[in-house]
Amino acid sequence: MALFMYNESIMLTTNAFAKLCRTTKRTIIHYDEIALLKPIKRHGIYRMYDSKQVLLFQKIILLKSLGFSLHETKSYLHKLTRLLPAVENKLNELNKEKELLIKQISRVEEYKTSLQKKGIIINPKIITVKPFQIYAQEQEAKYIEVNNLLNQIYQQINDPSHKNKGITIYKDRAFKPELAHMIIGVITKSNKPAQFPNISILRIPQHKALSYVHVGSYKFLSYIWEEVFNAIQKNNLQESRSLFPYEIYWKRSNEQDDKSDNITEVRFPLE
Repeated sequence: MALFMYNESIMLTTNAFAKLCRTTKRTIIHYDEIALLKPIKRHGIYRMYDSKQVLLFQKIILLKSLGFSLHETKSYLHKLTRLLPAVENKLNELNKEKELLIKQISRVEEYKTSLQKKGIIINPKIITVKPFQIYAQEQEAKYIEVNNLLNQIYQQINDPSHKNKGITIYKDRAFKPELAHMIIGVITKSNKPAQFPNISILRIPQHKALSYVHVGSYKFLSYIWEEVFNAIQKNNLQESRSLFPYEIYWKRSNEQDDKSDNITEVRFPLE
């Protein structure tokens, strides 16, 4: 039995109400359990809904379509005054996701073009690097510890806002994620850098390098390194005997979060 009369209003069982809402009975029961859409009353074992509650259900669906969770929807459902700032925040979130998606599309197009033209997933370029200096510390550590080690150097050189770019020089010339011999540093633009305890000044001379700028997560950065190295071999280039491979962090999070919009340049110095 689907219809009941209550206070001169047509009442619906859960199943009938679900059909009117074009959803499942399970969904209606779940919304009741989380106090999002409660029945008007109960008739024995039956939940009883007013047909007008279909409009409330559609309002819930509308908020869900905007990207709000059920918990958030519950907060805004009967308090529209809270909705405007929430919609503005949601719009900001979606615009950030849009920017990341545009960048992702650009990377996929780049990979496609590189595969079509050269048979490799990335297309590194030979560049000329002008001399530069870095604040440096030699370390033996895991690759995953580089971020923390960089943050420590920034503190030691009194650069808490990370105005200068970070750099890691890999001295092993081999893949050693568990224990690598590295120089962790921060590039300085000063011709006469200030001196700090336990920090050395290292000058990198002008050189040519095979370079690739990676935009994205660090999670597959080692694979990017391998692809750049493969490009050296494929193009019969010769690595520098005096300079080690390094990476520069043009944009990075100083937190533990691995951001998808990090910008890291991989460089292999050449003879």
